[in-house]
Amino acid sequence: MTLNWGVFHPESLLGANDPYQLSPLLPGETIIYCENCNLGFHATTVEFLRAQNGGRCSACNVPNRWRTYTLPGGSAVKTPEGVDTPAAAGTLVKLDRIWEHVGQFVTFEGYVHQVYQSRSSGTWFVKFEDTRSPLAGFRLVIYNGYTKAWTSEGLDIKTYEGATLRVRGLIRNDPAWGIQMLIDRPEVISIVDDGKRNPDPGSHSDNEDDDDDAGFPLDPDGDGPPSQRIIWKV
Repeated sequence: MTLNWGVFHPESLLGANDPYQLSPLLPGETIIYCENCNLGFHATTVEFLRAQNGGRCSACNVPNRWRTYTLPGGSAVKTPEGVDTPAAAGTLVKLDRIWEHVGQFVTFEGYVHQVYQSRSSGTWFVKFEDTRSPLAGFRLVIYNGYTKAWTSEGLDIKTYEGATLRVRGLIRNDPAWGIQMLIDRPEVISIVDDGKRNPDPGSHSDNEDDDDDAGFPLDPDGDGPPSQRIIWKV
C-alpha cells in the first residue's frame, strides 16, 4: 500500500511497541491510538491511562483523543495477556530526574526502603525514599484492585522491601498525594538486587497500624482501580 506523505495511516502502527508494556502491536489486534500524536497502545494500556491519568496520552498529555483501530493481517486477536514486559528496557530514570517525566511511562530504578499496606484500603506503597510517613517521598502505588495480578502469580509485594527494583510505570504528580509511580501488573517489575546480602542500614519500618493514608483515593467496590477520585471520611 502506498502511503501519502504527511498523512497518518494507523496501519503503520503494526509492529510498534506499546509505550507501557513494550510489547508489539500485533496483526489483527484491536488497538487504540491517540489522534493528536498518533501513538498506538494496547487497549489495556489505554484503560489504565483512563483510570489513572485522567485519560491523558502519556506522550502528548492531551486527554481523550482516542481512536480504536483493528490492525490488518492475521485473525482478530485481543490485547496479548501474560506478556513479560522488559522492565529493563528504555533509558533508566533515577530519583533526581523523576520530576522531568510526570505523565509519562518511564523505567525507574531505585532502592526500596519500606513496603507499607494500608489497613483501610488495601493499597500498597513501595517507598523509594526513607521517610516516616507512607505518603511522603516518591513511591510505587499498587491499588488493591490490581493486587490480584500478584497473588495469582504467587508473588508477595512485601518481599520488595530492601531490594533494588527496576520498574516501568506511569509517573503521576497527584495534587493531594504528591509524586508517585502507578502500575497494574507485576511483569513491569524486575529485581536488580534482592538486598539480602547488603541490607540498607539506614532503612526502617514504620508501624503498619498507623494508617496515615486515610482519605487516599479508593476503589469503592473493592474490585478494581479507582475511575475517579473518591475521598472516604474515617
